[in-house]
Amino acid sequence: MEKHEAENVTTPGFHKMFRIDGFDKDEQSILKRLSKEWYLTNSGEAFSLGATSKYRFFLMKPTLIFSEMFNIDREIICVFSPYGMVQKKWTYLMS
Repeated sequence: MEKHEAENVTTPGFHKMFRIDGFDKDEQSILKRLSKEWYLTNSGEAFSLGATSKYRFFLMKPTLIFSEMFNIDREIICVFSPYGMVQKKWTYLMS
């Protein structure tokens, strides 16, 4: 169970519809580690920016400790990039 109904507290883990097999081996390792502390809610769909760049993303929701520590209670989008640097187009997309 992802949430305790009486307490309304988010617990770590994966949503039952999260598709981990859509990620490569390294990304799966990261996802499994994150799922020990965060609740991974949505595995998203891969998307492209331009002809050759392909990105995968997922959404995660903070558990109580992170919610209190960082004063957040909403999902966070996380993007896996095969590139070593964030390109300028990301700055544009985030603004």
